Amino acid sequence: PAATGLAPCGLDTASGFEAGEAGAEAMPREHIEAIRRERLRGIQSPVMRDMFLGCIDLLSADIYASRAHFVLELLQNADDNDFSSEVIPTAYFHVHAGDAARPRTPYILIANNEVGMSRRDVSGICAISKSAKAGKEDRTGRKGIGFKSVFAVSACPHVLSGKYSFKFDVRDDRMGYVTPTWLDESEIEALPQEVCELSRRGFTCVYLPISFEDAASGLLSEVEGHLEALDPATVLFLRRIRKVEMRLTAGRSRTMEHACEDNVSEGLARESVSVQTVLGKESDDGQNRIEERHVKFLVARASASETPGGSSLALALPLLQDADREGLPLPSQRAF
Repeated sequence: PAATGLAPCGLDTASGFEAGEAGAEAMPREHIEAIRRERLRGIQSPVMRDMFLGCIDLLSADIYASRAHFVLELLQNADDNDFSSEVIPTAYFHVHAGDAARPRTPYILIANNEVGMSRRDVSGICAISKSAKAGKEDRTGRKGIGFKSVFAVSACPHVLSGKYSFKFDVRDDRMGYVTPTWLDESEIEALPQEVCELSRRGFTCVYLPISFEDAASGLLSEVEGHLEALDPATVLFLRRIRKVEMRLTAGRSRTMEHACEDNVSEGLARESVSVQTVLGKESDDGQNRIEERHVKFLVARASASETPGGSSLALALPLLQDADREGLPLPSQRAF
């Protein structure tokens, strides 16, 4: 590792992934601080340091061309989590415009009601290419780079999950991509109230403070457009998440929830996604205008053992919403 300066940052050996892992009973703060110490002493050569950071920049630019791509990455991350049988697995997105006059920082909050991040999960997002999900067939993300997409919108993402609370700060040093900093109580108390409340309720929260300059550049509108463009069929293909809730600016919101209606035959079922959209206060009486609809699908599913490639497969065909279309030409349909 001393010869290349790369291994301690988790690029090509297990050492970076295992940084801070010695002592299985170590407390979360000790775990974060051990990873931080390892990162800070990992690359001593300025040349190698610049090469490493350049690789991260190129990787991010190539993979995440859209600033809003993190929406899909964090939805996938949420779906890869473990959930208690007592909850409806839910992913939550909130876009907050902020207020420069007060001032209140614009931010994006992504949360889900999983059981909480493990030590291995934490080590994974503090590294590159050392995902805790590698080798697990029932997980989608395995490359260990999905979380890094948040840096396209925020220079200081915060993570609160179970007993863990830390941030990655790249404002002064780009090594912050992989170097966590523990959040003390005063920093947590200064976070927006909804972040603290969801964290107290056991949600895993990713808080992304946004600069006023980025907000003015249209970043929040870009993210909202990405969220509003999510097709209801997206929820059909999530392995664990059953509900996606979005709170947007100007009082708008959208909720999509997956329900299995009835089985047609083995491997074939009618399923639906209920969509509720709050369009903001657009009616004459100043009340929110609400639209509700149910999108129905015929879904065929095959497990990994049933397919030649050894991967699970799902095919969804939208069902016609009209009660009676006999004698009418069939409209074009999309398959998912």
